[in-house]
Amino acid sequence: MPIDFPAGPTNGQTYIYSGQTYQWNGSSWRLVRTSAVGPTGPTGAASTVPGPTGPTGSTGPTGPTGAASTVTGPTGATGPTGSFVVAPWTIYTPIWYTTGAAASIGNGSLTGRYVNIGATIIGEIRLIFGSTTNRGSGTYRFSLPTTGIAENFQPMGQVVVRDEGPAVAYFGTAIFNNNLTDRMEMYVHSQAAAYDEGVAVTEAVPFLFGTNDKILVHFQYESTLV
Repeated sequence: MPIDFPAGPTNGQTYIYSGQTYQWNGSSWRLVRTSAVGPTGPTGAASTVPGPTGPTGSTGPTGPTGAASTVTGPTGATGPTGSFVVAPWTIYTPIWYTTGAAASIGNGSLTGRYVNIGATIIGEIRLIFGSTTNRGSGTYRFSLPTTGIAENFQPMGQVVVRDEGPAVAYFGTAIFNNNLTDRMEMYVHSQAAAYDEGVAVTEAVPFLFGTNDKILVHFQYESTLV
């Protein structure tokens, strides 16, 4: 059956008949060939080339704090062993103060020594009267190796006063007094009252000092570390 093409076509005009497309080329109608779409081919391999990194998004809100861990961490390395040096005490020469006439040691001896353990000062003083020792007058006081932290009448040591003639020893207490934190006073115990009373050691208390008599002090106090 012949195709009934339109009359008087213009150049390039198309006409479809039975699913086929025809085009006028200026002198005749020609069938326009169309390629049929074939089946979809297999998916190619994934690219191994990374694409560019996208922009970083904004930080989200902080989540709640988790529960404390119950797992014990590893033990650290042991540090080096320290050393403890046993060293002799430091020697110092105490100053002998009196509240009256000045005393002088003469051919007697006045020595002191101490050790400091942190802020703690521990030490001793030994006064031995000689035949030319001038015992002075008034309350006796001895200087300390450092100033201390103390209140008036605060005890800071023990005192033994030895009268070598009759071989009698008197016992007492070393104290801070008169707002003087760089020296000590010494009190011996008196039985003059119902209770022991402290009496300041002087040139004549607890006896009049003479050759070979002794004042021995052991003290301990907190230093100012200045």
